Amino acid sequence: MPAAVGAHRRHAESWYAEMVGPFVVSDQRLPELTDALAGVLADGLTADTEAGPLPVSVVVSGGAGSLEPALTWVSRRPELMLRSVEAAARDDPGSPGGLAHNVTRITTALAAAPVPVRAYVEMPRPSHADPGPDWLHGLDVLATADVALKLRTGGETPETHPSERELAACIDTALDRELPFKCTAGLHHAVRSTTADGLEQHGFLNVLVATAALFDGDGREVAEALLGERDPAPLVKTVLSWDVQPAARRWFTSFGSCSITEPLDELVGLGLL
Repeated sequence: MPAAVGAHRRHAESWYAEMVGPFVVSDQRLPELTDALAGVLADGLTADTEAGPLPVSVVVSGGAGSLEPALTWVSRRPELMLRSVEAAARDDPGSPGGLAHNVTRITTALAAAPVPVRAYVEMPRPSHADPGPDWLHGLDVLATADVALKLRTGGETPETHPSERELAACIDTALDRELPFKCTAGLHHAVRSTTADGLEQHGFLNVLVATAALFDGDGREVAEALLGERDPAPLVKTVLSWDVQPAARRWFTSFGSCSITEPLDELVGLGLL
């Protein structure tokens, strides 16, 4: 934890600081985080650095009932600045009302939170490549409550990586509802690639260009092809053709990463920074 906080401080003071989001931390590790901030951090950084409070995005590991305690705890810590909160909606077949009911419980808890905060709710993976009615109803609940969507785009096994068709459908349904989204896991590189052990990983640049295409009305088949594109040249050409920040950035807001330098280095290597 001290090493991670120290690294985040250094990134936040760099020339690329505007690309660096908040420090993502589980609610169960918040005491460990504040202990690290109270002591000497990695490489001699100390808690009383001029950097100020540490901006955090708290991932709530429990259900709706865990939101209020976590948000209250963070709001009372002057060394932390709460930027956003992330929670997961569980698809419990035995729950009355199904997935949408569980999403409603989360949005209701967020509405009653002690402090207003940007929120992302992770939806479970659709049971089929095309999201079903219950999944879509859950998105309707998020859109009504003005709560953003969190999409899981990878993991440690092949099954945890959504297909191009599934991801394009999820993004398209979010755009239909004017629902901002972030991505988590799997976006290790700018461009679609295959790992040494055979995992098909989406590229964050592919996701951005596919989102822009869907927003412009190009359709899911075009988005699927863009998500599967392995040649960086057409993706880079598209991005360089944008005179201003694309509207897609309003909807594809960010992605979580366990590395800041790897995405940065790839963007520099592609001539985009």
